[in-house]
Amino acid sequence: DWAFAEYGDNNSMKAVAPLMLKQVQPGSIAIFHMPQHGFREGCLDALKEFLDGLQQRGMRCVSLTEMTELCSTTATRNNS
Repeated sequence: DWAFAEYGDNNSMKAVAPLMLKQVQPGSIAIFHMPQHGFREGCLDALKEFLDGLQQRGMRCVSLTEMTELCSTTATRNNS
């Protein structure tokens, strides 16, 4: 499922991480806007909160390369 949160001021950014953490599951792909000074600065705080939430759930971020390798290993194991 797609999670979408409006961004704007820092108050609206406070809803981003909780919304994403509510929907995240193994294999999810999370995309955040790159924060810029004076624009979308709340994205950095949301990203930190999201990463902390993942860690608390025993989850971690991986690169797309690592995700592909993990999927390939699982598929090979399931086909044997």
